[in-house]
Amino acid sequence: MKLVPRTKPIDADDNIGRGMDFALVILVFLGIGWALDRAFDTRPAFMIGCTVFSVAGQFIRMWYAYDARMSQLESERTTELRSAPRASVVVEDLAYAPLVIPTDIGRDEQIDEQIDERIEHADGTQGATA
Repeated sequence: MKLVPRTKPIDADDNIGRGMDFALVILVFLGIGWALDRAFDTRPAFMIGCTVFSVAGQFIRMWYAYDARMSQLESERTTELRSAPRASVVVEDLAYAPLVIPTDIGRDEQIDEQIDERIEHADGTQGATA
């Protein structure tokens, strides 16, 4: 018996994971800039430079990841479209003979035989199937 529900692991491809990664990288570069400013006594210069560098790098990385994912989806789509069977219509199949309805239909065996002879099945055979 489980008392604690199972949580879904955070995937790196998930939006939450991407947002956390974006924020943490900026914070790391902000900290590196702060440490460099403190070491060289240049208060905001390295902090601003490292932060701008990290934001630009994150946007470039996100663009390349997006472009790679879209290329992958596009290639899957074209492969799927090429492998799918295409419906084709032959014009000659649509040219059926006109429907002839006899007006004197009765229980006459001769007329029934004439009707049976006129029946054409889809597989090309003629005659009624009993």
